[in-house]
Amino acid sequence: MDPLICLEQGSNGAHSSYVSRANHIPKSIATACGSFEPFLLGFYICVIGWLWLWTPQGVGEQVVQPLFLKFVGSQSSGSNKDEMRGPDDVRKRKDIFISHKKIARWQAKPVHKVHKFLRQTPQEPPEEIIQQRLQNQTNPSQWKTNVVLVPAVYDEWAKYGVPYWARLKDYQLFLYQRKNPQKKNYAYNFGYEAGIYLRFIVDHYYDLPVHTAFVHARPQQHNRRWLEWLKCIRPELNYSILNNQYVKYRPLHSVGQADKEQCWRDMLSVGGHPLPPKLEPAVGFYCCNQFVISKRQLLRHSLETYERLLRMMGAPPDVCHEGPFDKDALYMNTTETTESPGPASSKMAGSTFEHLQHVVMGGHPMLMPETPSTSTCRNFLPDHECNGSPCRTAEGKKKTRGCWQGKVFLCK
Repeated sequence: MDPLICLEQGSNGAHSSYVSRANHIPKSIATACGSFEPFLLGFYICVIGWLWLWTPQGVGEQVVQPLFLKFVGSQSSGSNKDEMRGPDDVRKRKDIFISHKKIARWQAKPVHKVHKFLRQTPQEPPEEIIQQRLQNQTNPSQWKTNVVLVPAVYDEWAKYGVPYWARLKDYQLFLYQRKNPQKKNYAYNFGYEAGIYLRFIVDHYYDLPVHTAFVHARPQQHNRRWLEWLKCIRPELNYSILNNQYVKYRPLHSVGQADKEQCWRDMLSVGGHPLPPKLEPAVGFYCCNQFVISKRQLLRHSLETYERLLRMMGAPPDVCHEGPFDKDALYMNTTETTESPGPASSKMAGSTFEHLQHVVMGGHPMLMPETPSTSTCRNFLPDHECNGSPCRTAEGKKKTRGCWQGKVFLCK
């Protein structure tokens, strides 16, 4: 029997961290390993194999066969509970990441079975309205850089320190605090990062930066190269996600109940893309709610639209939907009639914005397709002109050959 068989077997560990997995190994494997004891190589193989059996394994974590194939799964991009954003806590969902791309456990429906509304692009406002809103912008602007960073910070920087990118002179930083209403730049603590993003847009609607990057307090947990992407954006960029974890298909029933569906419907209605009655919402999107957007793209909507969204996702009375549910329109059956305020509503509002901002803010269909390289290169400079760009080219590959040492980029 080949000694590699001793390492190629796996099992599903559904027990506590230090429970032995020896009970799940067939007796034939133990016998095979024992047959190699007279030989030094067989001895080492068996020792390594049995040590592996006693390594900690989390509840529900899957051991992939063979052992040397390692998938990044069962863990979120962040280790801090404050960094979890709505339904994308993949420690609960057990989604799998393969090559930094997220593949949901549920399978996407065939294209011909997906309702056509889910593939429709939201209607653009007339060009003259956008031009009028651009003319109403303050001139000169208060912003010193073309790109302004707006991180959603609560107390993460107090725990981990102020990140180096917050001190860069390449980007102007605008910070809100969520603890003292009497102090400057206060944003009500509701809706997770959605409350911060919408607060900034409402406060600066008539003096928006050329580009605004909305990110988490620790954005590197979702994309360690987000800052390199940001420095490579094209001047004509309108909207782009700053994450690379793509969810191809996520129906509403997998992430929530009737109160969440009502919140989804409300956001789509306010954003000018109302969902037909009795249609189950479903999205394809890039997770984790970090994106860069232009002034022109933000001005697709009126100030009143953003104020309504802010009342839903970043202001009292701490509910996304006020009043009774519209049961005639809901896809899901429910015995509840209203939404209850509290932490669950705050999380629901934040996750709703995360799942639908590509529709309302970015102007994409609900089933947003995975970004092809051609689209990426429309938003970002090619990597042979700007190191670290997601727009990969053959010239860039030649230029950066030999520049990487592990995760460190050595070339300038």
